[in-house]
Amino acid sequence: MHQSQLEESLAERRIALSALWRIAPALLQPVLVVAAIFWARIESIALHPAASDINPPTVSRAIADPAIGDIFANLAIAAAVLQSFAVWRIVRALTRTTEGGTAQVLLLLMVGAQGVAICGMIVLTQYTGPISDSLHTLGSYMLFAGQGVGIPLSGIFFYRDDGRRRALGLSAPNNSPAPYDARFHPPFAALIFVLALVFGFLYFDPAYIQGWNDYGYRVAFAFVEIALLVSFEVYLASFIGPMYRYERYMLGSLHPR
Repeated sequence: MHQSQLEESLAERRIALSALWRIAPALLQPVLVVAAIFWARIESIALHPAASDINPPTVSRAIADPAIGDIFANLAIAAAVLQSFAVWRIVRALTRTTEGGTAQVLLLLMVGAQGVAICGMIVLTQYTGPISDSLHTLGSYMLFAGQGVGIPLSGIFFYRDDGRRRALGLSAPNNSPAPYDARFHPPFAALIFVLALVFGFLYFDPAYIQGWNDYGYRVAFAFVEIALLVSFEVYLASFIGPMYRYERYMLGSLHPR
């Protein structure tokens, strides 16, 4: 009996560690990106205090300094690889727990948007303003448009999928836990969409606010940019719990005790 309990405990531990390994990119990527964002901003203020007093640094302005931008670009490549693995695991889980039709179309659009965002992150960090302002701007558009479209689409996807499964009285087609949180992800995706709209307004139509308070506009823009970038990372990290439960369930099904 004791031997059986020991074997069961070891099997549980192996499953738990394997599940943690599979979801690790969804934790490591947000930690890396958020740390890099705040490091770049703090370093820019330290290196250029006079300019920062006049114009609070955005990420783009911070990484224009090669002393910051070169390091940031390398971190961005690592983040892109981690994000690709994290998105792949999440999408793989979703394809196993959802049905076809509209859900598959939404899923394809979500994957495409994430691909655009990941490529944009690489482009904007490899080509900073002093190297190529046009490519840097293109990369920024790709990142913000990809995330600003992909995340709200995922919220719609999760809302629809959760409603379907509730109506059918099923947890999923294979009875596995949902790899998302139906109570958290749809409303948080909507919040990110609103924040993206605010950022877009500040970016594309700043004349009125600048005319009223130019410095206030610059401060608001810098902080809204950081808030939006961090919200992207929090959204990815929020899959850790649901994905851990899903991966543990699937590993347990493959290796029943």
